[in-house]
Amino acid sequence: MLVKVYGGSTAYGLNTPESDVDYRGVFVNTDPAKILGLEKHEHMQKQETEDEVYYEVRKFFELLRNGNTGAMEILFTEEMPLQTTNEFETLIRQNAYKFVDTDKMFRCLLGYMQGERRLANGERTGVLGGKRKAQVDKYGFSPKNFVQLFRLAYCGETLFSLGYFPVNIKEHNKEFCSWLMDIKTNPSNYTKEELNIEVDKFEQRLKVAYDNRMVDYAFDRDFANDVLRKIYLPYLK
Repeated sequence: MLVKVYGGSTAYGLNTPESDVDYRGVFVNTDPAKILGLEKHEHMQKQETEDEVYYEVRKFFELLRNGNTGAMEILFTEEMPLQTTNEFETLIRQNAYKFVDTDKMFRCLLGYMQGERRLANGERTGVLGGKRKAQVDKYGFSPKNFVQLFRLAYCGETLFSLGYFPVNIKEHNKEFCSWLMDIKTNPSNYTKEELNIEVDKFEQRLKVAYDNRMVDYAFDRDFANDVLRKIYLPYLK
């Protein structure tokens, strides 16, 4: 295992006593057959729970190259890793922005927001868990999906306008975090119509931040390949 961190609401500073504890991480294939051969082992997910997901380092880089927000959260988490290695800290985390692509990040965020909006509005109830489906039935919307949508829009806006990707919202913006927590824990204070108006505002702010971005990161493919060579070489000798 290269690194293991908290994921989900614990990483975001949005957890409640009822929240599940999620774990995310990155591992290395040490079997040469899985490094050079046809057999792939790209991720691990605990069979007894959906709360632990670990990506093989090549898969992790591929996700980062495509702007995947889950991979970004592993890369930029501010929390002390539960488990880490010198390779991850010196080769990857210390060079984090070499693995970011602002263009793909923007497109990924917009697509994710549109999908989350449909879930939040109860338009795709078939893929909602039982608890979220119950909230749609009760309130007319899924508060947790709205919170996810707003949180990621904020992360993208911060990246484009300030140059860094925040993970723990509580550490970066306590007022915004309190608003998200209120949506999550007191959904009866809001209506679906009000929250959708806010979605439009967040989407517009994200687009403006991207159009006027202060950074223009591009995934450094050559650097990523060099990192993989250094990580895998000991297992290939």
